[in-house]
Amino acid sequence: KMWSLENSLDRKTESLYPILKMEPAKSTNDWLEIMQRQEALHTQELMSWKTAVEAASKMLQETEKSIVGVANSFNSDTNSQIIKNLLKIEADTYKKAVLEHVINKEL
Repeated sequence: KMWSLENSLDRKTESLYPILKMEPAKSTNDWLEIMQRQEALHTQELMSWKTAVEAASKMLQETEKSIVGVANSFNSDTNSQIIKNLLKIEADTYKKAVLEHVINKEL
C-alpha cells in the first residue's frame, strides 16, 4: 500500500506537466502566466504529497495498533492458560493412547 502511494503521486505529477508546455515567453505577461502555471502545479503537487503523507501516517498508525494488540495478547496469564490447555490436551491424548494400548493388549 505504501509503494502504491508513491506510484499514484508520480502519475499525478506526470499528468500535470503538459500545463507548462507552451510557446516560449516573449513578454512580461507571458512570464507572468508561466510563473502562475508553475505555482499552480507546485500547489497541486504539495496537496498530493500532503494527501499521501496523511494516508501513509494512517496506515502506520493502524499497523502500530495491530502490533500493540498482538504484543498485549502475550501476557503471563494468557500464556499460562495456553500452557495449561496444551498440557491438558497432551495428558488427555496420553491417557487415551495408554487406554487403547491396554485394551488392545487384553483383547
